[in-house]
Amino acid sequence: MPLSENRPRLPSLTGLRFVAVLCVFAFHASLESPFADRGLDAAYTGLVANAGWLGVSFFFVLSGFVLTWSARPGDTAVRFWHRRAAKVYPLHLLTWAAALALLARAGTPATARQAVPNLLLVHTWAPDRAVFSSLNDVSWSLSCEVFFYLSFPLLIGAVRRIRPERLRLWTAGTALAVPALPLLSELLPAGEALPFGSGSVAQFWLVYVLPVGRALEFGLGILLARTVLTGRAALPGGVPAALVLLSAGYALSLRLPFLYGLTSATVVPIGLLVAAVARRDSEGRGSFLARPALVRLGEWSFAFYLVHRLLLQHGHRLLGEGRTWSAPAAAGLLAAALALALLISWALHTLVERPAMRLLAGSRAAGAADRHHPRPRPRGRPGRPRHRRGSHPMTDPTKTPPPAPAEPPAQTPAPAQTPVLPQYPFPVGPFAEPPEEYAALRAQCPISRVQLPSGDSALMVTGYDEVVAAMADRRLSRAALREPGAVRTVKGEDFSDNPYNLLNQEGAQHARLRRLIAPAFTPRKAEKWRARVEEIAHELIDRLEAGPRPADLHHDFAAVLPVWVICEMVGAPVGDRERLHRWTEALVSITAHSPGERLTAREESAAYVAGLIAERRKNPGDDLLSTLIAARDEDNDRLGERELVWLGINLLVAGHDTTVGAVVRSLYQLLRHPGQWRLLTEDPGLVTAATEELLRYAPPSEIGFLRIATEELEIAGTRIAPGEGVIPVMHAAGRDTRHVARPEELDITRSDAVHVAFGHGTHYCPGAGVARMELQVAFGVLARRLPTLRLAVPPEEVRWLGGLLTLRPERLPVTW
Repeated sequence: MPLSENRPRLPSLTGLRFVAVLCVFAFHASLESPFADRGLDAAYTGLVANAGWLGVSFFFVLSGFVLTWSARPGDTAVRFWHRRAAKVYPLHLLTWAAALALLARAGTPATARQAVPNLLLVHTWAPDRAVFSSLNDVSWSLSCEVFFYLSFPLLIGAVRRIRPERLRLWTAGTALAVPALPLLSELLPAGEALPFGSGSVAQFWLVYVLPVGRALEFGLGILLARTVLTGRAALPGGVPAALVLLSAGYALSLRLPFLYGLTSATVVPIGLLVAAVARRDSEGRGSFLARPALVRLGEWSFAFYLVHRLLLQHGHRLLGEGRTWSAPAAAGLLAAALALALLISWALHTLVERPAMRLLAGSRAAGAADRHHPRPRPRGRPGRPRHRRGSHPMTDPTKTPPPAPAEPPAQTPAPAQTPVLPQYPFPVGPFAEPPEEYAALRAQCPISRVQLPSGDSALMVTGYDEVVAAMADRRLSRAALREPGAVRTVKGEDFSDNPYNLLNQEGAQHARLRRLIAPAFTPRKAEKWRARVEEIAHELIDRLEAGPRPADLHHDFAAVLPVWVICEMVGAPVGDRERLHRWTEALVSITAHSPGERLTAREESAAYVAGLIAERRKNPGDDLLSTLIAARDEDNDRLGERELVWLGINLLVAGHDTTVGAVVRSLYQLLRHPGQWRLLTEDPGLVTAATEELLRYAPPSEIGFLRIATEELEIAGTRIAPGEGVIPVMHAAGRDTRHVARPEELDITRSDAVHVAFGHGTHYCPGAGVARMELQVAFGVLARRLPTLRLAVPPEEVRWLGGLLTLRPERLPVTW
């Protein structure tokens, strides 16, 4: 690999490294969602949404550029590989061990299948997200770098044989090959969907993770270095022009489809910026990036990159998993995290990195100009809700905080109490409207004390901002409901007592089980089910048309469609839906069923699902239950047998009950407002907006889920003491005049239909995407097939069942 050029140092590129790693830090900070203000958090997340992808691409291009620029005369491949190993492995080994310890402490230890490939830096060759994003998940890029280093002696020899006048042609061809990767990925068969962005895990792996694909950016850096070394400007206009192009490319990346937005729009501007900055340094003109402080920070960026993600993730969990803060407090905490990461980076650079380079690669290597920095592993968001926010799924959430004391303090910090507390839950309002008490209490104070059927009191939250804050605060725990003396909704056993119910879990246990089922309910998977759900809806409408009139739209359509769909998704016989419906009503009962009936339903449904599991073990199918059984049988630590049974129950119960309530309640409101139904029949394109407005106006649940404060907190100026019960009411939140104009009006054309019908925070409904799709299909197919559909009785004559989590009518008579 003989090169003879005597080349100047490039301090500005070292300073630019720190700018790039700050982009990665900003991106990873957004995944922690530290801002309590949702608007501010969304704005920050949107601003840095693709900063991580940009940072990775910058580092890969810079890798090829710097290695080419600093290649030594008379060097050999073996000596080169030796130096790169001395640079990369000591800090990788240290942070690998730290990640192992932190994951074990959080209760989600890494498996050998994850730890060993990660240690050897070969984990990106497996198209398995559990492997290539394991442990210190940013280390995936080191695996790419190892491939680059092994290939470099061959690549640099080949590039040197290219005639100088053809370098630009080769550079352009390499740059154009980058967006060809996502195009190629479209040919891959459908597979496991990503929990963030769009596309499958296999597509993401091919486009973003596979070292062979990322070598295009590395090769682009090599070609650009040779272009500058031969005296050719990569871009007229230099650094200013490159910065303008990079800004435009970044803005474009935010608007492109996910896989194309990863690198396609920014790789060329990044390469041009690197080349322009290097050219300035080589001509002795320098830049502000060459200032000593920035150069020193750039030298620390190797260590900074390796520690910052661990610090953000586990530091957040130490302060309170999922906790959010005011804007000044969140900004201060992020600044503190940045300062701490820099301090640790300085220590690692001084005490580990440089000594290791001197010891393993010789003194010159420790101060060489070809310092190289591993590349950040950004992780996209499902959005919050999610979802982007969702950002970004946590890999090892901590356990629930300690349980609250049995008795609340004698001096209640809540709003002033009346002599007789309002009795919750309230009777449903006329026409299945929210109880009038919600508006009255919200006008007085968005947090009010009420009395529960058990005789205990709790704080009811009715304002939209306050409901969101309560749902997002990890100090309000469902798991603490099982502690002795905790506030109860009803007397006797109810669904809150079941530790295996997903809704009643927190922390690492909750996150682990959600990760098992999340891939089945992504928006992409939901869309794959749309055609089948439409077939079922058409079949049900065929039966309606063939039957007598008036028909019962509840029992013959709304209550059948979601159960049928979830049975097919999970792998339960569709003919069992009547039994499932009966058990579900008892399991989610508040006051409609006795404790004995609830216990019987719990035992019978558990026995039923256990039987399904035994049958699926013998005859596995292409369904979610078979997938969970395979996960259980493959790794006992990943999913226990009882957990498997209750995951099945959770999916069958939660997978249809709320959707049944949403469908029937929404259809009632649409038919009660014939003008709105007519708008939908005349303009099918309104179905998406109509779905969101109906979820705001008539969400499936009247009852909020009780939580227990595990430590003192404050919401909207109300101090909540440890042990207090808190009930965020979703239906009340959607009628908050601070966020919705004329909230008492149903308007399917509105654009401000904010709601929390699917929850918020860690307990955001994992099946929200499927439920939305089912609602859209139900409304759309009915509007096309039965445009003259109308209520067969006056709206006030429809009787509604009480005492259940979801509001539903006894019957919904319709004709057409």
